[in-house]
Amino acid sequence: MTRPHVVAAHLPRFNFPPDEKKAKILEIIERIRHCDVEQEIDVPELVLCGQQSSGKSSVLEALTGLEFPKGDGGPCTRFPIEIRLFPGAETTYIRSKVRFRPPPTGVPSETNNFQQGEELVNIASDDPSDIINRAKEIMKISETDKFSYSVLSIEYHFPDPASSTYAPRLTLVDLPGLVAVVDEKTLEEYTRNYIERKTAVVLAVADGTADPENLRILKLVNDSACADRTFGIITKPDMMYPKSDLEAAWVRQVMDPKPRQFGLGSHVVCNRSPSELQPGAYQRSLDDRDSREADFFAAETRFPPNATENGGNQKLPNGWHRVYAMKPSDRWGIQNLRNRLVALLSDMASERVLPIYRGVQAAIKKKRHELAILKAKDPKQIKAHLKDAVNHLRKLAAQASIGSYK
Repeated sequence: MTRPHVVAAHLPRFNFPPDEKKAKILEIIERIRHCDVEQEIDVPELVLCGQQSSGKSSVLEALTGLEFPKGDGGPCTRFPIEIRLFPGAETTYIRSKVRFRPPPTGVPSETNNFQQGEELVNIASDDPSDIINRAKEIMKISETDKFSYSVLSIEYHFPDPASSTYAPRLTLVDLPGLVAVVDEKTLEEYTRNYIERKTAVVLAVADGTADPENLRILKLVNDSACADRTFGIITKPDMMYPKSDLEAAWVRQVMDPKPRQFGLGSHVVCNRSPSELQPGAYQRSLDDRDSREADFFAAETRFPPNATENGGNQKLPNGWHRVYAMKPSDRWGIQNLRNRLVALLSDMASERVLPIYRGVQAAIKKKRHELAILKAKDPKQIKAHLKDAVNHLRKLAAQASIGSYK
């Protein structure tokens, strides 16, 4: 089978050799994921969440090297997107599929789009934007059915000579961004359903231009009693006024090894500005983004935001340089973030080995029980069930052949 090549991909880099024992554990977890039994066995996962326009999509693309559609005034992500980075491939390619999932108990059906009788649909494309659009069609996302609990799973395979394991180096789930008014309750319940799982490491993306006390994602984390499993990702440090109280508050937050809101610590990244995302003279690639980010944190002084537009031309002390200068200097920038997240995921995986083993044993016992019940059934009942299944498949094939599948 010919694998599609990803065009203009930005390859994620990992600057440290993986722990062989932890890599083996991640490999075992990956095999469990391939069995599509996450609903029965709690496996560790990184869950990326935050408010709309917090810079969450920009963090995701910088982490993974894949450029996704940006918001256009409405929610960009309409369903969970699971992304796994696989180093060690001979060529660069993408595999993606939609895994249908029913909504949690009590969730209104209009937020569901769950397709009874279907489990997954593969998507043959190497373009992230095209993959997102096809997933929307498959899940029947519309103005009335705005969100789905079904999952878009994307595997990004790329060359990495340092890798010698099948395990993904990084796996994370991106959730729809919280919006101010529209669908507020639905999206909060949506997010809560993920972050309340004991195996979830919550990656809370926080807009640095906002007061930490007023961020809805932090309120949701506190209400869900998962602050001890939360890791903060602070965005837009370049949009904070130098020497301001707001900048000082966020700098203290990142430098604190165990801040109150983020039990697992926090990190700061500097994403591309809106003008740097658009085609034109100011556009920056992801590689340019990384070098600009390093320059920002390395600078001891900087201009205030929009200095050119408002006529300001005096550089002021850059509070974020303190994070850059601290030892170890690993709490700033996308490269350090990628490495810290790998460590978080592998540490949780190591801690969860025994519960995962028990979950696998329980799942095997359950399936054996179901198989025993099936064997005990009347052969005529089994034959009738198979006949119904064949007729259903025949009907689907006939509809697909004339393009009228509903």
